[in-house]
Amino acid sequence: MGSLVNSIATNQAEFCNVVGKQFAPCATTASAPGTSIYPSNFFKTNAFLERRAADYLDSVGSSNYNALQVEFRQQPMHGVTLDANYTYAKTLGIAQQGGISSFAGTIFTLHNLRMNYVPSAYDIRNTFHLSGTYALPFGQNKMFLSNNHLANYFVGGWTLGGIFIYQSGAPSLLTGGWSSTVNSASDGGVNYIGTNSARTIQSQMHIRPAVPGVNYKNFLPASLQTGTGINASIAVPNTTPGVIGNLNYLYGPKWNTLNMSVTKDVPIFERIHMNIQAEAFNLPNHPAWLVGNGNPSTSTNVSSSTFGTTNSLATGARQLELRANITF
Repeated sequence: MGSLVNSIATNQAEFCNVVGKQFAPCATTASAPGTSIYPSNFFKTNAFLERRAADYLDSVGSSNYNALQVEFRQQPMHGVTLDANYTYAKTLGIAQQGGISSFAGTIFTLHNLRMNYVPSAYDIRNTFHLSGTYALPFGQNKMFLSNNHLANYFVGGWTLGGIFIYQSGAPSLLTGGWSSTVNSASDGGVNYIGTNSARTIQSQMHIRPAVPGVNYKNFLPASLQTGTGINASIAVPNTTPGVIGNLNYLYGPKWNTLNMSVTKDVPIFERIHMNIQAEAFNLPNHPAWLVGNGNPSTSTNVSSSTFGTTNSLATGARQLELRANITF
């Protein structure tokens, strides 16, 4: 039925045969009847927008950010600094932002904009940072070799630094893969079977090894995957016309990384120094994975063959950088 309606609405002759010559643009269509009981907006909201979209602009977009932040700073000994901070946060809004989870804003229905009040792309619930520096106690004005100018050029001015980052995953919408139930621009959602819910899936979220030779990882167990989508005993796509199913967000696996640096201060003159620094990003070379195989994501589409898999990285392979700068 939907295909028939679309065919009539996008074919001028067929459309005019339905609404008649009383609709001004159809006045010259020979096959159109003089009058018709069907109004011009019977198939189309605005019949004057033939083969074009109608844009709706409103200022309903809003978002909010709430967080608990705790920070600890300490200098336990000369030359050593430590900083630890933790943030528990929640970000929700009607206006979505693209971000690390790479999903765009979605209006599920204009009839209930509150339904679009969902997690932001930046809704990272838990974030922990631990950073510190250690200035080695050698060289000028230090505990050892402070009076040896020659030794100061080689063993003085060294500083070690590092930062460890841990955070929970970003959100991604669990979709049914059917977009025509209410609004063709969004998704119809999913229906859970029995006592299952989004928590059934979320509770099993973590990275698992994949079979050799493939370019993806599994973030859900094989018991939830069938190769063509989700296990039908857990959930199915909502296909009931005019009904919106469950619209839930899954949070990707947690990840962590460690960055380190080594800096050497080389005095050239009294007021001129050269700083040489080597940095290692993702020092353990440990991959951190995001939920998502593109935009829109098919990895959380319960009708997709790639459901429960990911090939998107939050952090890339280890990177080494060497830089030098002069301060004066």
